[in-house]
Amino acid sequence: MEFRGEFDIKAPVQRVWASFWDEALMPAWLPGCKAVQWDGDRRVHGEVEQSVAQLKATFGFDLEVVDKQEPVRLHLAGSGQGKTISSDVRLDMIVELAPLEGAATHIT
Repeated sequence: MEFRGEFDIKAPVQRVWASFWDEALMPAWLPGCKAVQWDGDRRVHGEVEQSVAQLKATFGFDLEVVDKQEPVRLHLAGSGQGKTISSDVRLDMIVELAPLEGAATHIT
């Protein structure tokens, strides 16, 4: 399954970038994220809850920073294991930031 999206946020690129590394803020931008913990600056562990139709599942995940081009691109990849159903997932996430006028950021 592939998810794609883009949106604008009223915050400067540097502030958005900093939120990626803030364990308290990361759940706000990672859909379904319930908890997160960084292990240094290259690995992150956490828990995400996702729903498809009537199926709701919770996964523990381990991601590694594949590529980091501060402050415009972050590539994370890794895997997750189901906590509520017997299932495994592979995750490959690329987030790109572009500055907009008025101290805003376009996120893809």
